[in-house]
Amino acid sequence: MKITALVCSLSFLLTLFSPAQPPKSFKTIDLNKAKIAGSTCQINLQDGLSSVIWLDEQHLVASSFSARCSSAPSIPPAAAEAVVFDITGSVQATDRRSGTMFFSKGPRGTIAALGSGEIELLDAQLHRQQTIECPNSSKGCGITLAPNSTFDSEFAVCSTIDQQEQVCDFYSGWPAVTFRQAKSQPENPYSHLVNSGLHTSWQVASGETWFFNNGRLTASDANKVFSPVSSEDFVGKEGGGCDGHLSEVEPRRFLAVCTGTHWYSDGMFDAIFGFSRVVLFDVSTRSVIKRIDGPAYVSASLSPSGKRVAILKGGKVRLYEAD
Repeated sequence: MKITALVCSLSFLLTLFSPAQPPKSFKTIDLNKAKIAGSTCQINLQDGLSSVIWLDEQHLVASSFSARCSSAPSIPPAAAEAVVFDITGSVQATDRRSGTMFFSKGPRGTIAALGSGEIELLDAQLHRQQTIECPNSSKGCGITLAPNSTFDSEFAVCSTIDQQEQVCDFYSGWPAVTFRQAKSQPENPYSHLVNSGLHTSWQVASGETWFFNNGRLTASDANKVFSPVSSEDFVGKEGGGCDGHLSEVEPRRFLAVCTGTHWYSDGMFDAIFGFSRVVLFDVSTRSVIKRIDGPAYVSASLSPSGKRVAILKGGKVRLYEAD
């Protein structure tokens, strides 16, 4: 009798397909017991709905959207929950927000809380410092920090009008004040590279961009000549997806974060299981600095210097030194 099973993580199968045992983290931070300030709820960092980002070399934010309160199931799901913590594991602040969907790095050390029609700039205690309205009264928008801007003081807030056009308001100073507006195709407002979905690319050096081509990390020079950064297919023949993170300072490093699937069958047992490939590259040499293979549904992020990697899985954040 043939048995078909849907398996998210099978350790013995992962061992078969993983090229090496993952490196050890220098710190594991368990956020599952962190409580929301002023609430009976605990942080609920559900796999597949959660992310982790670096604020600086010492501080991070982990967040989840559509989070339920495990201690009080009758409480409606919040749009988002967030916890700010440092690399020692000390929790700095927590919050449960009904009007926020996502969190990202904001200007001048703030945290950008992306909500419906606006972006709130929060301090490290998750207190609101300023509210930025989305351009043209749009329901949603994103924020992009200007590269090499002192204290990240300049940034752009952009809304997509349709699949062909976006409008961006550019800000500087503190409190931030808008100084111009521009319309363009959907792109990074500073590098002018396409920055949406499967077509995202990163400018890793002057005249050189990197992007994922069917799971393979590929470089393009100023003449649009392609060359492989790595010949490996990070998602596998069954497909998957990749994202990337570029360090903010020299020497530039690039973190590839990919999720794929394997189909396993021995005639009696069929299984589909996911895996992740987190690979840190040195941009100038295209060599691999660090590789961390594991199960699917992880969130990974590169610190601004490119010297540390954070991986969130199961409510736990594992920190790795790149060197």
